[in-house]
Amino acid sequence: MIIAWTALSLSAFANPGEYRIGPGDTIAVQVHGEPLGHDGKFVVAASGSVSLTCAELVDVAGQTAYEIEQTLRRALMPDCYVDPQVTVRVAEHRSQPVEVLGAVQSPGVYYLDGRTTLRAVVTRAGGVKSDRSTGQIVVTRKGHDPLRIPLGALDDVLGDYPLEAGDIVTVDEGRIVFVTGEVAKPGEFAFAEGITVSEAFIKAGGRTAVARLSGSYLLRDGEKIQVNLRRILKGKDADMHLEPGDRLVIPESPI
Repeated sequence: MIIAWTALSLSAFANPGEYRIGPGDTIAVQVHGEPLGHDGKFVVAASGSVSLTCAELVDVAGQTAYEIEQTLRRALMPDCYVDPQVTVRVAEHRSQPVEVLGAVQSPGVYYLDGRTTLRAVVTRAGGVKSDRSTGQIVVTRKGHDPLRIPLGALDDVLGDYPLEAGDIVTVDEGRIVFVTGEVAKPGEFAFAEGITVSEAFIKAGGRTAVARLSGSYLLRDGEKIQVNLRRILKGKDADMHLEPGDRLVIPESPI
Protein backbone atom coordinates (compact mmCIF):
# COMPACT_ATOMS: atom_id res chain seq x y z
CA MET A 1 0.00 0.00 0.00
CA ILE A 2 1.20 3.51 -0.85
CA ILE A 3 0.19 6.28 1.55
CA ALA A 4 -0.40 9.80 0.28
CA TRP A 5 1.03 12.75 2.14
CA THR A 6 -2.43 13.83 3.27
CA ALA A 7 -2.55 10.71 5.46
CA LEU A 8 0.87 11.32 7.01
CA SER A 9 0.91 12.00 10.74
CA LEU A 10 2.77 15.01 12.10
CA SER A 11 5.03 12.66 14.04
CA ALA A 12 6.74 11.74 10.76
CA PHE A 13 8.25 15.23 10.75
CA ALA A 14 9.92 14.83 14.12
CA ASN A 15 13.51 16.05 14.28
CA PRO A 16 15.76 12.98 14.21
CA GLY A 17 18.24 14.76 16.50
CA GLU A 18 21.97 15.34 16.23
CA TYR A 19 24.05 13.39 13.78
CA ARG A 20 25.45 10.19 15.24
CA ILE A 21 28.77 8.97 13.90
CA GLY A 22 28.98 5.53 12.33
CA PRO A 23 31.37 3.25 10.42
CA GLY A 24 32.76 4.94 7.32
CA ASP A 25 32.53 8.47 8.71
CA THR A 26 35.71 10.51 9.10
CA ILE A 27 36.16 12.59 12.24
CA ALA A 28 38.63 15.44 12.71
CA VAL A 29 40.17 15.43 16.19
CA GLN A 30 42.12 18.23 17.84
CA VAL A 31 43.69 18.06 21.31
CA HIS A 32 44.15 21.62 22.57
CA GLY A 33 47.12 22.80 24.56
CA GLU A 34 48.99 19.52 24.34
CA PRO A 35 51.88 18.24 22.20
CA LEU A 36 50.79 17.02 18.80
CA GLY A 37 50.17 13.34 18.44
CA HIS A 38 46.44 12.87 18.34
CA ASP A 39 45.38 15.71 16.07
CA GLY A 40 44.21 14.64 12.64
CA LYS A 41 41.48 12.83 10.77
CA PHE A 42 40.38 9.33 11.67
CA VAL A 43 38.08 7.00 9.73
CA VAL A 44 35.63 5.08 11.90
CA ALA A 45 36.23 1.38 11.30
CA ALA A 46 33.55 -1.20 10.61
CA SER A 47 33.82 -2.16 14.27
CA GLY A 48 32.79 1.38 15.21
CA SER A 49 36.15 2.37 16.64
CA VAL A 50 39.01 4.74 15.88
CA SER A 51 42.65 4.06 16.58
CA LEU A 52 44.74 6.65 18.43
CA THR A 53 48.46 6.32 19.05
CA CYS A 54 48.17 6.41 22.82
CA ALA A 55 44.63 5.22 23.46
CA GLU A 56 44.63 2.58 20.70
CA LEU A 57 41.05 1.49 19.83
CA VAL A 58 38.26 3.72 21.09
CA ASP A 59 34.62 2.87 20.37
CA VAL A 60 32.79 5.94 19.00
CA ALA A 61 29.95 4.57 16.86
CA GLY A 62 26.49 5.87 17.69
CA GLN A 63 27.80 8.94 19.49
CA THR A 64 27.48 12.61 18.60
CA ALA A 65 30.59 14.73 18.06
CA TYR A 66 30.20 16.18 21.57
CA GLU A 67 29.90 12.73 23.13
CA ILE A 68 33.01 11.58 21.28
CA GLU A 69 34.90 14.56 22.68
CA GLN A 70 34.15 13.29 26.19
CA THR A 71 34.92 9.68 25.23
CA LEU A 72 38.33 10.61 23.80
CA ARG A 73 39.11 12.87 26.73
CA ARG A 74 38.57 9.96 29.11
CA ALA A 75 40.56 7.61 26.87
CA LEU A 76 43.54 9.97 26.85
CA MET A 77 43.63 10.32 30.65
CA PRO A 78 45.67 9.73 32.69
CA ASP A 79 48.24 7.75 30.72
CA CYS A 80 48.54 10.19 27.80
CA TYR A 81 47.56 13.65 29.06
CA VAL A 82 46.73 15.19 32.40
CA ASP A 83 43.71 17.26 31.36
CA PRO A 84 43.25 17.13 27.59
CA GLN A 85 40.69 19.42 25.92
CA VAL A 86 39.36 17.70 22.85
CA THR A 87 37.41 19.05 19.88
CA VAL A 88 35.73 16.70 17.38
CA ARG A 89 33.87 17.45 14.18
CA VAL A 90 32.66 15.25 11.34
CA ALA A 91 35.00 15.76 8.39
CA GLU A 92 33.21 13.38 6.01
CA HIS A 93 29.78 11.78 6.24
CA ARG A 94 29.77 8.23 4.86
CA SER A 95 27.79 6.07 7.29
CA GLN A 96 24.17 6.95 6.54
CA PRO A 97 23.39 6.41 2.86
CA VAL A 98 20.17 7.14 1.02
CA GLU A 99 19.55 6.26 -2.61
CA VAL A 100 18.01 8.63 -5.14
CA LEU A 101 16.59 7.02 -8.27
CA GLY A 102 14.52 7.90 -11.32
CA ALA A 103 14.06 11.22 -13.07
CA VAL A 104 16.89 13.23 -11.49
CA GLN A 105 20.03 14.61 -13.09
CA SER A 106 22.45 12.47 -11.07
CA PRO A 107 20.85 9.36 -9.56
CA GLY A 108 22.97 7.51 -7.02
CA VAL A 109 23.87 7.14 -3.36
CA TYR A 110 24.04 10.21 -1.12
CA TYR A 111 24.90 10.51 2.56
CA LEU A 112 23.00 12.19 5.37
CA ASP A 113 24.94 14.90 7.19
CA GLY A 114 22.64 15.52 10.10
CA ARG A 115 19.04 16.46 9.58
CA THR A 116 18.72 16.07 5.82
CA THR A 117 15.41 16.82 4.14
CA LEU A 118 13.77 15.32 1.10
CA ARG A 119 14.17 18.65 -0.71
CA ALA A 120 17.89 18.78 0.10
CA VAL A 121 18.71 15.31 -1.17
CA VAL A 122 16.78 15.83 -4.43
CA THR A 123 18.75 19.05 -4.88
CA ARG A 124 22.02 17.17 -4.29
CA ALA A 125 20.98 14.77 -7.04
CA GLY A 126 20.86 17.69 -9.46
CA GLY A 127 17.14 18.31 -9.29
CA VAL A 128 14.25 16.74 -11.14
CA LYS A 129 14.19 16.13 -14.88
CA SER A 130 10.78 17.67 -15.38
CA ASP A 131 10.40 16.29 -18.90
CA ARG A 132 10.85 12.74 -17.56
CA SER A 133 8.92 12.91 -14.30
CA THR A 134 5.33 11.86 -13.73
CA GLY A 135 5.10 14.52 -11.02
CA GLN A 136 5.33 12.03 -8.15
CA ILE A 137 8.04 11.13 -5.64
CA VAL A 138 7.99 7.90 -3.62
CA VAL A 139 9.93 7.54 -0.37
CA THR A 140 10.53 3.91 0.63
CA ARG A 141 11.57 3.22 4.21
CA LYS A 142 12.14 -0.22 5.70
CA GLY A 143 9.27 -1.30 7.90
CA HIS A 144 6.90 1.39 6.62
CA ASP A 145 4.46 1.73 3.76
CA PRO A 146 5.88 3.74 0.84
CA LEU A 147 4.90 7.41 0.80
CA ARG A 148 3.85 9.07 -2.46
CA ILE A 149 4.44 12.80 -2.61
CA PRO A 150 3.37 15.28 -5.30
CA LEU A 151 6.43 16.85 -6.90
CA GLY A 152 5.09 20.33 -6.26
CA ALA A 153 5.13 19.65 -2.52
CA LEU A 154 8.94 19.87 -2.48
CA ASP A 155 8.62 23.65 -2.33
CA ASP A 156 6.46 23.72 0.79
CA VAL A 157 6.51 22.13 4.23
CA LEU A 158 6.40 18.59 2.85
CA GLY A 159 9.82 19.14 1.30
CA ASP A 160 11.16 19.40 4.86
CA TYR A 161 10.46 15.71 5.51
CA PRO A 162 13.62 14.37 7.27
CA LEU A 163 15.18 11.33 5.65
CA GLU A 164 16.72 8.39 7.49
CA ALA A 165 19.61 6.11 6.60
CA GLY A 166 18.50 3.44 4.15
CA ASP A 167 15.67 5.47 2.64
CA ILE A 168 15.12 5.16 -1.12
CA VAL A 169 13.82 8.26 -2.89
CA THR A 170 12.36 7.55 -6.33
CA VAL A 171 11.30 10.36 -8.63
CA ASP A 172 8.85 8.49 -10.83
CA GLU A 173 9.89 8.50 -14.46
CA GLY A 174 7.29 9.02 -17.11
CA ARG A 175 7.06 6.55 -19.91
CA ILE A 176 9.19 7.49 -22.88
CA VAL A 177 9.58 7.04 -26.64
CA PHE A 178 12.77 7.28 -28.67
CA VAL A 179 13.50 9.04 -31.95
CA THR A 180 16.81 8.17 -33.59
CA GLY A 181 18.54 8.51 -36.93
CA GLU A 182 18.44 11.50 -39.24
CA VAL A 183 16.66 14.04 -37.05
CA ALA A 184 17.96 17.29 -35.60
CA LYS A 185 17.63 16.25 -31.93
CA PRO A 186 17.64 12.47 -31.55
CA GLY A 187 16.93 11.15 -28.08
CA GLU A 188 14.26 10.25 -25.51
CA PHE A 189 10.96 12.06 -25.23
CA ALA A 190 8.17 11.88 -22.66
CA PHE A 191 5.31 9.65 -23.67
CA ALA A 192 1.82 11.11 -23.50
CA GLU A 193 -1.40 9.33 -24.35
CA GLY A 194 -2.24 9.90 -27.99
CA ILE A 195 1.24 10.99 -29.13
CA THR A 196 1.75 10.18 -32.81
CA VAL A 197 4.66 9.44 -35.09
CA SER A 198 4.55 12.91 -36.62
CA GLU A 199 4.42 14.61 -33.20
CA ALA A 200 7.46 12.65 -32.00
CA PHE A 201 9.25 13.55 -35.23
CA ILE A 202 8.56 17.26 -34.60
CA LYS A 203 9.73 16.96 -30.97
CA ALA A 204 13.00 15.62 -32.36
CA GLY A 205 13.48 18.79 -34.39
CA GLY A 206 12.47 17.43 -37.78
CA ARG A 207 14.62 15.94 -40.50
CA THR A 208 18.26 16.41 -41.41
CA ALA A 209 19.30 17.09 -44.99
CA VAL A 210 19.95 13.39 -45.67
CA ALA A 211 16.84 11.89 -44.02
CA ARG A 212 14.78 9.35 -45.97
CA LEU A 213 11.32 9.86 -44.52
CA SER A 214 9.70 7.25 -46.74
CA GLY A 215 11.92 4.58 -45.23
CA SER A 216 11.13 5.36 -41.60
CA TYR A 217 10.11 2.55 -39.27
CA LEU A 218 9.17 1.75 -35.69
CA LEU A 219 10.81 -0.80 -33.43
CA ARG A 220 8.20 -2.14 -31.03
CA ASP A 221 8.74 -5.18 -28.81
CA GLY A 222 11.32 -6.54 -31.23
CA GLU A 223 9.10 -6.04 -34.26
CA LYS A 224 9.96 -3.71 -37.14
CA ILE A 225 6.96 -1.73 -38.40
CA GLN A 226 7.32 0.27 -41.61
CA VAL A 227 6.13 3.88 -41.36
CA ASN A 228 6.09 6.12 -44.44
CA LEU A 229 6.59 9.41 -42.64
CA ARG A 230 6.68 11.35 -45.91
CA ARG A 231 3.11 10.28 -46.78
CA ILE A 232 1.97 10.88 -43.19
CA LEU A 233 3.26 14.45 -43.20
CA LYS A 234 1.52 15.09 -46.54
CA GLY A 235 -1.75 13.71 -45.17
CA LYS A 236 -1.79 10.77 -47.56
CA ASP A 237 -1.43 8.13 -44.85
CA ALA A 238 -3.03 8.09 -41.41
CA ASP A 239 -0.78 9.14 -38.57
CA MET A 240 0.15 6.35 -36.19
CA HIS A 241 -0.12 6.41 -32.41
CA LEU A 242 2.98 5.49 -30.44
CA GLU A 243 3.21 3.20 -27.42
CA PRO A 244 5.59 3.53 -24.46
CA GLY A 245 9.04 2.27 -25.39
CA ASP A 246 8.55 2.68 -29.16
CA ARG A 247 11.64 3.68 -31.13
CA LEU A 248 11.07 5.72 -34.29
CA VAL A 249 14.00 5.40 -36.69
CA ILE A 250 14.59 7.86 -39.54
CA PRO A 251 17.16 6.31 -41.91
CA GLU A 252 19.66 8.08 -44.15
CA SER A 253 18.99 8.44 -47.85
CA PRO A 254 21.23 6.30 -50.07
CA ILE A 255 23.81 8.26 -52.01
